[in-house]
Amino acid sequence: MTATGEVMLAQARLMGRVEVRGADGMVVPDAAWRTAKTFDLFRVLALAGGRSVPMDRLLELFWPTADEAHGRTSLRTATSQVRKVVGAEAVHRVGNGLALRDVWVDVTAYRGLAASVEQMAGNPARVVGLVGEAEELYVGDLEVAGSECPLLDEARDELRRLRLQLLLAGAEAAARCANWTRSLELARRAASVETSDRSTRALMRAWFAVGETAKPVEEFERLRRHLADEYGVDPAPQTRALYLEVVSACAEWPPRQTTVGRDREIQQVVSAMTGWLIDPDGPAGVVWLVGPRGSGRETVAREAARTLMIPLADQGAEPGAGATVELLPDQGALSKGLAAMLQMRATTRGRIMIVPVSELSDAALGDCDAVVRIQPLDRGSFRRLLGLVLQGVPGPRLEDELWEKSRGLPGLACREARRRLEAGDLSWTPRGVDTVRRPTAYTRTVRALATIPFALLGLLGGEGPVMAEADSVVVEKRVWHQPATPVA
Repeated sequence: MTATGEVMLAQARLMGRVEVRGADGMVVPDAAWRTAKTFDLFRVLALAGGRSVPMDRLLELFWPTADEAHGRTSLRTATSQVRKVVGAEAVHRVGNGLALRDVWVDVTAYRGLAASVEQMAGNPARVVGLVGEAEELYVGDLEVAGSECPLLDEARDELRRLRLQLLLAGAEAAARCANWTRSLELARRAASVETSDRSTRALMRAWFAVGETAKPVEEFERLRRHLADEYGVDPAPQTRALYLEVVSACAEWPPRQTTVGRDREIQQVVSAMTGWLIDPDGPAGVVWLVGPRGSGRETVAREAARTLMIPLADQGAEPGAGATVELLPDQGALSKGLAAMLQMRATTRGRIMIVPVSELSDAALGDCDAVVRIQPLDRGSFRRLLGLVLQGVPGPRLEDELWEKSRGLPGLACREARRRLEAGDLSWTPRGVDTVRRPTAYTRTVRALATIPFALLGLLGGEGPVMAEADSVVVEKRVWHQPATPVA
């Protein structure tokens, strides 16, 4: 009894490091229990929250192989020892069972806070406070190492699930109060307990609210990989919808590559993939990119995936392994049979497949397919592309040559421009970049004379003015720039 007249109760902290105190307030040493079964019996009664545990259940848990007489004798011995440790009035016989009374147990208090959280769902500020109190009690998981009692394992798992629910409720309540720092803290604790759609959504919202626009995408990708590896499924429709919402709101990240003349095609692919990503049945569909080689089909696919911040499985990767979007190699002129096979593959694997083809028959299309046609660039976009590759304004002659050579296809134009750069066939002039001027016969003769030793010129009758004339020949300098690498 305390100085104020209150009766002291025995206390049992079972979560995390176990600590039991008797009614006198002293910590009970481990040796006081004598056997592990006696201590586990105490914990089973404590976990019952004051409710009676049937004798038959206790015998089944602790002495399953003993006959009833020996089992009941062992139970009486263990119960007597529990009374000695925590107080004679702590263990009560209730009907055909035993109940632990007049003992404060952290698990019972924790469950009481969980019930209060459920009742206070309409008061988010109060919920946040109650979850904070519950977290102070949950020092760690219920310790089951060295115990042979299966009920303790069940209780540990049940408490972990309850903690996850409380943390998520707290994170969502803190978000309703616009307390995003607290929401993020609770969501991160929930994610450490279990990676799930709900914990990931809480993290995505909180990260985005505190200004970390890259983090929501990282959390979504972490969840996607976890679900693919563990269960072979994709994130829930609600999670995918939130992901698309976040992506559309943070257009400044990630930094975009430079693309020229393909904005419309990229947006068409993005629109098709967005519809499939938010489908409740999971993403599944085929985007046919129709165009000749060198038209920039791969660039369109990659930039569309970057726009949605979704990883794109390369052609060399294992098909469908943990990927939401796959990019296949060029399939040439698509036949109806190949189209049906790829459509079935996308459906069965729950994947979005982007397939470049050179020709496509309308008869090969499925009901849910998306077709994006990649046309040659217009002349203005073609000129801008060359300017990026060459880091200079292309001259009219060079532009016409590359246009004719590439037929307006950006991939072919980039390859030809780079080839000329490496071969030294281009020169930079104040008016822009152009092809190297072919030397005339006179220029070639003068340049040849410039290589003859001066003494030999004298023997041949050469005079100073000839040498001066040779020195006056202007050899155009080729100023090599490190060209940009735009996506074609």
